[in-house]
Amino acid sequence: MTEQTEQVSLISSSHDHLVEEPDGAAKMRESESHLDLQLHTIDRKPSNTEAPLLVDTVMSIPKKEKDADDVTQPMLLGGKSIRKRAPSGTRTLWILVGISVVLLLTSAALIVVFMLRLRTDRTTTSDPGLEGAQLSTTLAATTTTTSSVITSTAQSVPATFTGRCGAKFGNALCPTVASDITNGFTPCCGADGYCGDSYFSCGVGCQSGCDSFTPATDLANSGTFTLAGRSGVPAMHVILVPKTNNVIMLGKQELTTEVRLANGGYGYSAEWDPATRSLQALGYKSNAFCSGVSQMPDGRLLSVGGSLRNNDDSVESGYEGIRILTRPCNNGTVPCDWAETADIGQLQSARWYPSVVNLPDGRMFVIGGIQQYDQGVVINKLTNNPTYEFYPQRPAGNFPLDLLQAPTVFPFQMYPHVHVLKSGRLFIMAGLSSIILDPIANKVVKNLPDLPGIFPRTYPSVGAGTLLPISFSDNYTSHFMVCGGGHPDLWIEQSATDSCGIITPEAANPVWDTSESMPQIRVMVHPTLLPDGSILFINGAKKGHQGWEVAKDPVFAPDLFVPGAPKGKRWWTLKASSIARMYHSISQLMPDATVLVTGSNPHNNPNYTDQYPTEYRNEIFTPPYLLSGKTRPTLTGDLPAAVAPGDTFTIKGTWDTTKSIQAGFYFPGGVTHAMHMSTRLVFAPIAVQSGNSLQVTTPPNNNIVPPGYYVLYIVNNGVPSVGKWLQIKQT
Repeated sequence: MTEQTEQVSLISSSHDHLVEEPDGAAKMRESESHLDLQLHTIDRKPSNTEAPLLVDTVMSIPKKEKDADDVTQPMLLGGKSIRKRAPSGTRTLWILVGISVVLLLTSAALIVVFMLRLRTDRTTTSDPGLEGAQLSTTLAATTTTTSSVITSTAQSVPATFTGRCGAKFGNALCPTVASDITNGFTPCCGADGYCGDSYFSCGVGCQSGCDSFTPATDLANSGTFTLAGRSGVPAMHVILVPKTNNVIMLGKQELTTEVRLANGGYGYSAEWDPATRSLQALGYKSNAFCSGVSQMPDGRLLSVGGSLRNNDDSVESGYEGIRILTRPCNNGTVPCDWAETADIGQLQSARWYPSVVNLPDGRMFVIGGIQQYDQGVVINKLTNNPTYEFYPQRPAGNFPLDLLQAPTVFPFQMYPHVHVLKSGRLFIMAGLSSIILDPIANKVVKNLPDLPGIFPRTYPSVGAGTLLPISFSDNYTSHFMVCGGGHPDLWIEQSATDSCGIITPEAANPVWDTSESMPQIRVMVHPTLLPDGSILFINGAKKGHQGWEVAKDPVFAPDLFVPGAPKGKRWWTLKASSIARMYHSISQLMPDATVLVTGSNPHNNPNYTDQYPTEYRNEIFTPPYLLSGKTRPTLTGDLPAAVAPGDTFTIKGTWDTTKSIQAGFYFPGGVTHAMHMSTRLVFAPIAVQSGNSLQVTTPPNNNIVPPGYYVLYIVNNGVPSVGKWLQIKQT
């Protein structure tokens, strides 16, 4: 490829334009590019014919030259342009007119303020909650409206925890949607530290009006990476162990891991203790390679689907496998290895690269994948599994889903993005297309608009997809965001994209907001939710796609996205690692609010000398909020063992009540292939009882918090505590 052609490809990626390929013929590589499913790479030959470059055109409108006899610059008054200097008497008249206009405008403003105060006084007698508040606008619409508010910052002003403004604003109700501000509500903050909608940050104390986002000037290039032992296996899947800090890692069946079972065989899974950095080898009976992973409602860990038997006769094919890990264990009545028994059962069809998500009713929703490895064939439609099923099997059977076999989606139907919405229905995205599915009625209730552009956002060109942090101040509305992804040509030299899309699926007229872009292009990037509501985009490559040795140019520095900041100030590129984290890499938020970064195995068989070797080194990334020098809040008392949706409970700890305080429930789900399955962060209402006591109310139903074990973080002045586990029960 010529230098000029490479430049065209990069421009195409960064601006999301479709640029014509050169006229040269495309041919298959002689060596197959083995994308786990034998995807082929394609070489592009340069052409003597220049490809047309599509660029945005900016019209330049020349300025009109000033008349030669003009004495002054134009001055607009009353809609008329006055260029000549007026006689002195006329100037005096105009000065008097101007003064009169100013006085009239001032009087009008005072009348408006008086009327608004009357309105807010009446409003204070109504329910301070957010019942019925609906944020039906997109992120772009809400932030555009709120960011125009004139802001200030108070010093050491007590925060409000009732959803009302402070005394400075007459204890009026906070705005609940963006339109309230333009309709006359006083701009102020609520208990969650946000202004009106959940995307605009507030000033200190939440009583002085909204405060434009002004992070520390050293936020760029901040954060630290620290080596933290080894993973024991190529960490392709990870799941947090509830009620501990331990992490379960799963690799694929291959006779080269660093941990051994009691019988001397290789361990293909391992339990890592971050405190001691010790490893315990775990066995499984069927190959969990490229399975779907999550945590079950009762705290057991789940791996579903997998791949064919490979190299080790003691491990069976895992296409229909269901593996369950129980903690604590005793190797007696409760085995410490992955259990695959008759009472657990198997999937109802073979699934390699399936997604799994926790449903509000306690079932697990398993979707997609392919049914077998078809040796030597580029992705075969005959092996596609365009269905979903439930575990436990209520009801039994495989349910077809047209989305996963649509011509516009295939072959990007594997590992679809799946998230539970506020209604309990499911948002499902594959390629560029998405739907809303009712998992009770088993029918599609809405076809959503396609994400604009050409870059598919699911395997093998996955982009980072996640629900934005959910907040009670936004009436728990669900917003989905996806960033990055690989080119549809599936070629190692094709640049990834930096483009993002945000959609509110259950809005009356949902549309994609594509105005956001990451600072760096990348594919197979991880979206890691952080306790303060920001999102860490980490790992991945600038070129290529997912598969064996079909990506290059790793991205070493993570990018931080701050939803609460105004546009233009939401993205920050942080401190870079020195380790390439390519295909089969991992990131996972830890209970102590740091991030585990591990894995990277872009080879069919482990390779320790390649430019991008098989990685066993773990790193801990410490985000900027733990390096700010601010006092960290603490949770000193025990939490309830279990709570139900809508319950209110008391927590003890230390925090500064003159600063903003938030309570966030984090569900870790499971992570694999840049997919953070079932992961969500939900901010809940709190109330101060005393200086060291808070009341927290869990979200109202299991649609918002599906049953399972959550980590509760208290975020004070932007700094999270060490989290504590508690179970949210099914009701």
